[in-house]
Amino acid sequence: MKLFIFSTQPEIANIIHDHFVSKGNLCITFTNLEDFLISIERTSFPPDLMILDYLIFNHDIFNIYNYLEKKNCNFPCIFYNDPCLTHFRRADHWLAQIDLIQNRNNKLDLEKLKPTLSDLEALIENEAIRPSIYLMQKPIPLPPEFILQRLTLEYIEQSINDGVEDFCKRTNLSKSLKYLLKVLEENQDLKLSLEDIKQLYENDNKEISIESLYVMISKLRGKIKADENKSFIISKDGKRYHFIKFLKKK
Repeated sequence: MKLFIFSTQPEIANIIHDHFVSKGNLCITFTNLEDFLISIERTSFPPDLMILDYLIFNHDIFNIYNYLEKKNCNFPCIFYNDPCLTHFRRADHWLAQIDLIQNRNNKLDLEKLKPTLSDLEALIENEAIRPSIYLMQKPIPLPPEFILQRLTLEYIEQSINDGVEDFCKRTNLSKSLKYLLKVLEENQDLKLSLEDIKQLYENDNKEISIESLYVMISKLRGKIKADENKSFIISKDGKRYHFIKFLKKK
């Protein structure tokens, strides 16, 4: 494949470049916006995919998708560090975005892009690289002295000190169910399918089957339901699970 790579971080661009070149791809890396746009307009050998840094443009001022459409350049384009994902996996988000924004006439070969997108996801999600990429770091916990409203501080204190740990002790929860609960709690901003949870296990070098997960979640939800002092639930929305914590009434 031919790839255009453009990043505000030259080192990250080089890592992506070298990774895909080593697998037989042709990669062209840009460090200048003018050179990048000229190449888009004048290339006689269009890229199969453009891998871009979300911080290259101010998106309110310049929309790359509108620009490509005006120039009749139907080149698939993704932002590797997009901070607002619409799917659990980055590769799925990128593919859905290409399909929604750039594939109105169904002329793009989305299947051809899948291996490259999955490969890119694995590369930038690697813990050796991820912390160095802009927009991909999780925020550190907010210091209590920064909290201006007592109600907010109370909620944070209860979120940290109350609920899950006490529940595990009260119910004598097994190690396997504790780990599952930990995974769900750490990803409480997402609704997770069984496949998503399995991927989180694998990211932590743990193996588990979909069938085992289904049984374990059923057991965990049963224990939570039976606990009169619970301060959280595992909600099920279709085929997705969602950890929801709430403040107990005093």
